[in-house]
Amino acid sequence: MGAEVENSDSILVDVHGACRLLAVSRSTLFKLTSSGDLRFLKIGKSVRFRRADLTAFVDALAGA
Repeated sequence: MGAEVENSDSILVDVHGACRLLAVSRSTLFKLTSSGDLRFLKIGKSVRFRRADLTAFVDALAGA
């Protein structure tokens, strides 16, 4: 399901796509979500991340 990462028009990415975009491991991604540092959506049983939230997270780290 990593095809969402390649399509920059998609609003949501899955766990794999978020890991690739942030260049972090799956466990690091889940630590960020459980600590509340990174927002996510649940659609049914699926976890998805908004590209805007990933960008905002990186911007906050960079002090932008």
